[in-house]
Amino acid sequence: MPGKEFVSFDKFIKATKVAKFTDYKGLPSVAVQSEKEFEAMKAHILGYYDGVTSTHSFMLAGDQYIDCVPFAQQPSLRNAVASEKVPATPPSGEVSPADGGVGTPGVPAQPAKVQADIDPFGNARSCPEGSIPMPRLTLETMTRFPTLDAFFGQGSKQAPP
Repeated sequence: MPGKEFVSFDKFIKATKVAKFTDYKGLPSVAVQSEKEFEAMKAHILGYYDGVTSTHSFMLAGDQYIDCVPFAQQPSLRNAVASEKVPATPPSGEVSPADGGVGTPGVPAQPAKVQADIDPFGNARSCPEGSIPMPRLTLETMTRFPTLDAFFGQGSKQAPP
């Protein structure tokens, strides 16, 4: 079983707010190069989740948390929903494999439904209607990179030895 306790979305946000570079520095999987870069990563995560709530969370295999987020709170759609360019709730109907997964032009694609089963902590692996499953972006993931730019694939690549 993954960790000893399930980390709720709210607990994850609180832990991210108080995380310190010294908590991560020197851990085997951590490559973040400085406190400044760590703080940039932390600020990115907190900004990414600003205004986001989770209606339900669950874990997939391999310690990957999934948070069910109301459709309109998706970080990639927040500004578009606020400006009324995208409906606040997903359109009805599902994209079927018969149409090649294309869906309706001009309508944001909806993620495939996660098979409803139970995670190791007893949480249903499905999201309530009106929400979408969103993989949790964590400091553990981001600090595997030396900089925030490197995380986004924009960092300078080191020449091979």
